[in-house]
Amino acid sequence: MTASPITNQTRLGFALVWVLFGISLTLPAFDSDSGWKCALTVLSVLPELQSMDIGGWLYYFAFNVTNLVLLVLPILAFTPFLNRFYRATRWLVGACFLHTLSWFVIALCKGGITGLKAGYYLWLLAVGTLLASCLLRARQIATQDSTN
Repeated sequence: MTASPITNQTRLGFALVWVLFGISLTLPAFDSDSGWKCALTVLSVLPELQSMDIGGWLYYFAFNVTNLVLLVLPILAFTPFLNRFYRATRWLVGACFLHTLSWFVIALCKGGITGLKAGYYLWLLAVGTLLASCLLRARQIATQDSTN
């Protein structure tokens, strides 16, 4: 598979992911905690596996995966990596989006979303933008493959 040229629209989408993610880290995301504080909180559960139930640990661990995906995948989009693994990438980012959205659903079920602040919504938007950019990139790759 040869590298498919990346369009300006896709480049803009991947760049926007970093902008949204960066801003989300600086704003309040949950109660009075900034996105950075929330990221550090979920990072702090990694060594707590033995003192937490496995389901709770996996749930918070997955937020670390989402943050890592937001940092790394926009770089990989400009390499042959995404060309080779675009199907798996769509599933990974789709799962990250649904997992990030689950925090909203859980908050809603527990009585309200007042604790969720702008930083959370920008973080969710960053993951959604990454998903849209990956889907667009995958379509470009699939179109090129079908013409070859």
